[in-house]
Amino acid sequence: MTGQKTIDLLSGLQEVRTLLTTIELMEMKHHAQSGDPADAFHKMIVLSYNVLKLKLFIDKKLPKQEGHSPALYLQVTFEINEDKLEHSGLYCEERDREPEIAQFIRQSKSPVGFLWSTKKRDVFYSDSVIQYLSLADSIAMQAQHCGLGDDYQPGYYSEIVLEDARIHLKQINHWNARSIDHRDDYFLRDLEFEIPLQPVAARSSFLNDAIGDMQIYFSDRSSDKNKGCGRNIQEQIQIAKAKFAERSS
Repeated sequence: MTGQKTIDLLSGLQEVRTLLTTIELMEMKHHAQSGDPADAFHKMIVLSYNVLKLKLFIDKKLPKQEGHSPALYLQVTFEINEDKLEHSGLYCEERDREPEIAQFIRQSKSPVGFLWSTKKRDVFYSDSVIQYLSLADSIAMQAQHCGLGDDYQPGYYSEIVLEDARIHLKQINHWNARSIDHRDDYFLRDLEFEIPLQPVAARSSFLNDAIGDMQIYFSDRSSDKNKGCGRNIQEQIQIAKAKFAERSS
């Protein structure tokens, strides 16, 4: 079972993280100049296989009685091609902003373009976050190449999500789950980790496992013949819990 450590993959996101932060500041300035400075933006970076998406959500202040959630304002898409990031898409809710943003992205890249490198760099995360990432990897790697649909890349997850306040890791395998021709041979397994970037107050872990501040969401409704990978994950969760408790004592 081989795969890149998540901490190395997160290090590889630093260049585009800076790019997204700069675009956020640019759009905040645009909104302020347009007389609409009350909007709050939230950043998200999503890495899934060879696709990298930079997302900017906008949360407009609405009357309290109106239920709402942040809406996608901007999305910049890159494709990973060996050691390069190739810009492949741009969407902005305000379509007339797209030409200026696209020009800014072109001007932001170096002569050799946007690079994709996961070589060890300066550490941007606390010791506790690094420990959670290591424990999460030790659990998720149990399913790497374990069964059909378990070919994750890069790393051990189908999706790595980086937000301002948390890291969300998802390993989802629904191979053949919707096929009526494979009623006895399918995977329906979900493994997710939520790691806050700052310590959080005690919270309920009802129906979820928790290791310190890291929440673990796991379910396996695979066919009986395909539950072995899930059992490996469950066993490793208990091992990871014991290791964390030993280090914390």
